[in-house]
Amino acid sequence: MPFKKHFRKYRKSNHPSLIVGDDGRAYDFIGLTHSPYSGGHKCHELSSNPDPRDPRKSYLRRELRSDSHHSFRKPIPGWRLGKADEAYVDSFVSGKRRKKN
Repeated sequence: MPFKKHFRKYRKSNHPSLIVGDDGRAYDFIGLTHSPYSGGHKCHELSSNPDPRDPRKSYLRRELRSDSHHSFRKPIPGWRLGKADEAYVDSFVSGKRRKKN
């Protein structure tokens, strides 16, 4: 069964993150923000906010990170990534993983 992407709060920053992979001990994740820039780098604008209650624009940081399971809270119910953004995330993650190895 393929890994299902989902959102969780990252305990270290208390910000939501998109979980894109799991190796059994750690999650691969991409940070979520309301700012078009993060750390001086341009973020990817999402077609719709994953939080259905928030009308503001959301952005994904262009950085694939990894941290242990205990660094995250439980999955955030009701949050969804739009279909248009799924393709971007898939290509971004596969490109980053290729560079890592």
